Amino acid sequence: MTFCGDREDVVSMAATAVMRLLQATGTAYTDIGKIEVGTETGVDRSKSVMSYLVQHFQQHGNNTLHGCDHQHGCYGGTSALFAVADWVTSPSWDGRLGLAVATDIAVYPEGSPARPTGGGGAAAVLIGPNAPLVIEPYPWRSNFSAHTFDFFKPHGHPLYPVVDGPATTLWFTKAADACAAQLFRQLQQQQQVVQQQQVVQQQQVVQ
Repeated sequence: MTFCGDREDVVSMAATAVMRLLQATGTAYTDIGKIEVGTETGVDRSKSVMSYLVQHFQQHGNNTLHGCDHQHGCYGGTSALFAVADWVTSPSWDGRLGLAVATDIAVYPEGSPARPTGGGGAAAVLIGPNAPLVIEPYPWRSNFSAHTFDFFKPHGHPLYPVVDGPATTLWFTKAADACAAQLFRQLQQQQQVVQQQQVVQQQQVVQ
């Protein structure tokens, strides 16, 4: 488990992750066109964590990047990653690199069975063309969503989340099953398309 002191929060940890990444890769602040941040613990109900990170880019003359927060338990970082990757492969891409940042501090009350899963940390990923790791597009991606109260932090509630561990396990299992089934259907459809294209090509050769 990792943890931070009372002078750190999700913003400061995210900023550290971003600045260390840019320094390690030799990437200029002006080379970044999009920042998406995933967290389940925002510092403000209106001002995003991403908007705090922008100040470091402003200092280097970059006022033209965009992005927002993905505030969602467990999935926020993944959503941010996909959002940047989809931007890079979209017609809206302006040729610059993107940043996906995941940052959070998870705190549970003493005696809670979930307390060993708590802690804090941040990670930043640089996304662009010709990368050493590739995020596969459709049909190699599937999704599942459901309305459930297995984990939530209601407004006005103390710092700790409301957790239903057995329900979380159940819904993760349902999600895995549904995503596997959806992925199988998508791959079948893709295979049918490829086969149809091959038939058309063969007919053109014969003609």
